[in-house]
Amino acid sequence: MLTQCFQWELPSALPPAEHLIERLDRMKHHEALLAVSKTSFPSDWGRAHFYPLVNGPSRFYRIYFVSEPPESGLASQSPWLEEFQRLRLLAQEGRDFSEPAQALRVQVLEQLAWQESEMFPLICKFLGTDRPTREMGYEHQGLRRFLPELEQALEMLGKRWERFSLDFVHLLEHHIEHEENGLYPIYDRLLQGGKGGCRVQ
Repeated sequence: MLTQCFQWELPSALPPAEHLIERLDRMKHHEALLAVSKTSFPSDWGRAHFYPLVNGPSRFYRIYFVSEPPESGLASQSPWLEEFQRLRLLAQEGRDFSEPAQALRVQVLEQLAWQESEMFPLICKFLGTDRPTREMGYEHQGLRRFLPELEQALEMLGKRWERFSLDFVHLLEHHIEHEENGLYPIYDRLLQGGKGGCRVQ
């Protein structure tokens, strides 16, 4: 359970990793450390359980936990990628794919809306900043732009298909990785009853 988040705004020249270790050694299991940097984190800043939330270019955000977060109770969205590939095969075989394509589009849109209304506000309040969820919101906008073209795109050929599939799949893969490696571990812990907020140290 997370009940307290400490925000650490780092100077342009990052201090030695020992400073991070000292802070984490003082933390309790219900606390998190949100480190914010103007430069990317060096490899020796990988102590304990950390999750990247924003990877530049102007700011880098990482959240550190003292202990391993619980196994996520949130469903992975990786099956969306598998379903996209399955629909492409149906289209290539000349089989009807309109109903499952519509179901996929609805599922994605519902999940995005749920995240924005339920998950994002809780995480924003805990972190004391909307920057990580704002980044995710930009990805949501991108996915929403692609989804209306889904059925038409599945029948595209040549470069048009390659362009759509590369853009859509790349964005979807990045989005899923971003959520499951960053926001989900925080949200899972907050669901266990944490109601605190982040304060700057």
